[in-house]
Amino acid sequence: MDTITAIATEHGLGVLKSTLKSQANRYQLVGASTHSASSTSVFHESQIDNSYYDTSGVLTFIVNLPSDKDFQMYLYEVRIVDASGSTIVSAKTPKIALSTGIGGMLTIKAAVSGEPGEIVFKATDYITGSELTDLWMNPIYANATATIQNATRQIQLHNRILTTEGKAL
Repeated sequence: MDTITAIATEHGLGVLKSTLKSQANRYQLVGASTHSASSTSVFHESQIDNSYYDTSGVLTFIVNLPSDKDFQMYLYEVRIVDASGSTIVSAKTPKIALSTGIGGMLTIKAAVSGEPGEIVFKATDYITGSELTDLWMNPIYANATATIQNATRQIQLHNRILTTEGKAL
């Protein structure tokens, strides 16, 4: 699933700017039993897998949707909550049905700046796809691109030198 942009609540801004590492470590799935329901409720709560600041300093939460449960619910929203259940960040989602065998990973970005690459919270020792891309692969791609461009210039220069000496390739 694509990145979902989240909006921090007033309570959330206070937490995000101060005690994030100890408080923002749970998420709630919010939805309803029908696609067009007028009211929603929390139908699942669990621990966040990972949160960090991406290369742009944007706070990023990784939430793995459980694939082993059949909620028989449509997902409307994901909330990042503190230990008391108070909403820190709210992220509206496309309305999708969560069924057994259909999980996924949500990458939620909140508009709070931090130090790029700083790990805020991590529940496992494993790296996520988003974390790999945001923190590790972008610098590698940038370096590889610069190396390729430099090599291309060198090849073109050598080709011009050989051509001007009458020794065209």
